[in-house]
Amino acid sequence: MEFFFVFAVVLFSCLGYYVGWKKGAGSVKSSAELSQEKASLPDYANLKTKALCLNLLAKLNCQVDSDAESAERFHFTYQGGQFVLSADDDYLGFEIWSPFWYTAKVEDIDEVSRVRRAINNVNQWTSVTLLYIINQKTGEMYVHAKRLMILSNQLPGMENYLRSCLDMFFQTQRSFYMELDKLANKEHA
Repeated sequence: MEFFFVFAVVLFSCLGYYVGWKKGAGSVKSSAELSQEKASLPDYANLKTKALCLNLLAKLNCQVDSDAESAERFHFTYQGGQFVLSADDDYLGFEIWSPFWYTAKVEDIDEVSRVRRAINNVNQWTSVTLLYIINQKTGEMYVHAKRLMILSNQLPGMENYLRSCLDMFFQTQRSFYMELDKLANKEHA
């Protein structure tokens, strides 16, 4: 059985390489083409993580505000969504949060149970992590989303990378709502 699995993986890998080679994906770029691509990239070489993130957010037309409590934290709006970015110049990684986008009353035990199950189900396959926090004072459960990312000034297509990472927050929220509806419908059926 294992032999068949290994054989299938090798066969599909070779087939994929062959198809890509036939389409020209296997062609090697000359040094002149690589130099031209590098010259067309914006100059991010001297930017550290925080400045790089802020620069990219500005290119994505995000409204960015600094946080009064922390120099490493920034609040920004992207396509109507509220986000918090936390970046430190000592690391290539940074974290983006989408806080407080779903609220449930703690006294509604069925709703809290559905929210927890929906979070667990969605977290199994998405790169954005969903989590909840219960505020005992207000009696509310808040759902947040977060993602840890790595950003290097040598990464090509950084704007598209950041855009796709931010878009994944919206996809994850839609998946959460769909999962929540599915669980509610299953209970009422």
